Order: sequence, then C-alpha cells, then structure tokens
Amino acid sequence: MSKTLVSAAALLLLAGPALADAHMADMTSFDANADSMLDMDEFGQADAEMGFAAYDSDADGILSEEEFSEYEMRRDAAMQMGMDDADGDMDEDEEMMGFGAYDLDASGDVSMDEFNEAEFARFDANADGMLDADEYTAYSGERTNMTMEDGEMESGTDG
Repeated sequence: MSKTLVSAAALLLLAGPALADAHMADMTSFDANADSMLDMDEFGQADAEMGFAAYDSDADGILSEEEFSEYEMRRDAAMQMGMDDADGDMDEDEEMMGFGAYDLDASGDVSMDEFNEAEFARFDANADGMLDADEYTAYSGERTNMTMEDGEMESGTDG
C-alpha cells in the first residue's frame, strides 16, 4: 500500500467526525421546529439550496430532460474519476433515479417541488415521512461529493 493511500485513509478517518458534525450543523439550520428531523417542507428548503439549483443550469426553476441528463453525465464522469466514494463505485442504494422518476406529473419537465419530493422519498430510508440525522447525512454527503468535479459541479449553495 502506498504512503499516499495510507495517508489519505488516515485523513478520512480523522475528518469523518468533523464532516458528520458539519452535516448536522446544516441539518439544524433547516430544522425549523427543532425536532432533529426534517419533514418534507424543511427538506425542500435544504434541497433548493443543495440539490435542485445544481441541476437547473439556466436557473429558470424548471428542469428539462436535457439539463437533468447533462448534470447526470457530469456526475457520472466525476464518479468514474473516483470522486463518489473510497472505491469509486456507487453502491446500489446510491444510484440516482432517472428523469422519469422525478417527472411525477409526466409533463416532460421537473419542477422544484417534484424534484424535492422524489429526492425526499429516495433518502427517507424507512419511509416514515421524516429524515433523521442518518438519512440527512446520506443526502448531504452525496450532495457534497457531487460538487467535486474540477470545480464545475456546484451544490447550488452560495457558500
């Protein structure tokens, strides 16, 4: 094992708790009722900042299938460069859904509400209608990873 790989692994082990704390800090900023859970409305605020805007390249508030596909191609390229997780492979539960799964009303485009509803369902692992800390950490961790391709992919946050 190379020294670089060992050093990188050690850094990730040390940074893990700090990253989890950062994700929780993000969650609490969206948790309006301070119940340590996000409901659909609270998640919508988080996803508007972290998810939808990254896909909506023309910032018109609607995702076309072309915008969706372009973002997915950039995301896939980033993952092939090993940016998604330690081994560069996506686990089955990390797979993004196709455009049709987001176009809930089958109109040919995706509104922010449709996008948020589909994303919420994807991360609500126990389907209880709430995101707990673990579910939110999975969501925000994926969003963070999706910002790493040569600075081109952005999370949609202003900083």
